[in-house]
Amino acid sequence: MTRRIDTTSRPHDSRNTIYQRPPANLLPANLNAALAIRDDMGGRATDARRRASDLLDDAAEVKATQADQEATAAALLAGKPLPAPVNAQKLADDRANIVREVDGYATAISNQDNEIDNLKEALTTAPGFGDETAALRDTINTLGAELATAFTNFTNREALDGWLRNRAQYAPTTDISNLDAQPLAQRPELTNGQVFQPGTDAIRNLIHALTA
Repeated sequence: MTRRIDTTSRPHDSRNTIYQRPPANLLPANLNAALAIRDDMGGRATDARRRASDLLDDAAEVKATQADQEATAAALLAGKPLPAPVNAQKLADDRANIVREVDGYATAISNQDNEIDNLKEALTTAPGFGDETAALRDTINTLGAELATAFTNFTNREALDGWLRNRAQYAPTTDISNLDAQPLAQRPELTNGQVFQPGTDAIRNLIHALTA
């Protein structure tokens, strides 16, 4: 009996798929090349699973059986020897081959994932790995602290202006998420005392997380 297979499963590392990995411009050429090979195999494996779904469906067996029965009926009507059930045999062969193909792609992709892991390990163990990240962290530390202070000074002054001009409650906004989304004149929340979620706190929390 032909073994049934899961035609939807992907027994390999999904982090290497195009949907979950970094963009190509952040990766070295050899790693991009290895990922391209994996992408090609992944596409062919998906096609194989689709064909497997059709071949392993009960409808394929019904169709093959009916074709053999029609051939048998025609032979009996003509007084000829019974023909071999060629359609059933072809389906059995096709099913066996597609199972081998799907299994083969699963193994090939797993092997390619191992090769990709080796390339990743070579990068992470090379001298200087992490230096650029550390430098960017230092930049965030400096700019983040400066931005938090500048934003606090700005919103305090804006709230003061609103309090003086509009008799609004002095309650500076702490939302930095849409600071550049529209001109100041179109942002009444900065001068009417409306309080949003603490964007400055988010900045400070980010700095704390990076420096802890």
